[in-house]
Amino acid sequence: TLTAVRSAMESSSAGSVRELARKFADLRKAVQRLVAFQRRELLELDAMLSGAPPSNLDDSMIRLRTNTLSVAEDTRRLGEQTRVAAHTLDLAAGAQGSAVSSLRSAPPDGEGARIQEELSLEYLESVLAAMTSMSDQTRSQAAAQDREDLSSRYEALAEREVNVYQSSIRLHGEEVDRRAKFDLRRLSRIQEEIRLELMDIVASAPELEEAEIFKHAHERLDETAVEVRENLASGRIDSLTLFQEQAIIRQLHGLSESLKQGP
Repeated sequence: TLTAVRSAMESSSAGSVRELARKFADLRKAVQRLVAFQRRELLELDAMLSGAPPSNLDDSMIRLRTNTLSVAEDTRRLGEQTRVAAHTLDLAAGAQGSAVSSLRSAPPDGEGARIQEELSLEYLESVLAAMTSMSDQTRSQAAAQDREDLSSRYEALAEREVNVYQSSIRLHGEEVDRRAKFDLRRLSRIQEEIRLELMDIVASAPELEEAEIFKHAHERLDETAVEVRENLASGRIDSLTLFQEQAIIRQLHGLSESLKQGP
């Protein structure tokens, strides 16, 4: 049930929720194939009942039953949250087996087979609707956790930038001696690490490239971080450098907050 799915997601890590979403999506596709298979078999059965030559409909239904039982087993492996769906697939397989018996009776009981196949389709469509809801819910939850993880990464980078800024303030206005140059080069390396992690965020979340606000923000962050890095590396720290560091902090906090507000 959806309640069981929700409970499972709330007690799962972000990685396991994403994996659960993938499994539900795979199962939904598998059930979609079963539904399509059963619909085709009903069309073939209708043709036979209308006088078309028989075409081994019993063998096709046996294959459908085998596939249905296999999907039921895969569904059951996901645990309590899919118990009802797995049981419904078992019922569909049972109806399919009854349809095979009707088709193999002498003479073949086409109408009896049709009743069982329509029942099978009803069960399969019920499972498909449930799997679609479960898949949508887990995908939504996985996306929410992805946003939360990304928001946390931006916050962590903002904290690192704050440390760079505070260290820069202490060095601002002081004589740039050998020790100060050493500290500024160290800050320059940290600034570059922050810039590279921002590039990694974009690489690991390509959907950000499709969001104009994130794309534009990352471009500005990269340009500003390069300027700050170069200034610090050259031993130059002035009011503009401090202002740019503050701008980076604001932008990182802004990106984090925008993700917390949802899609």
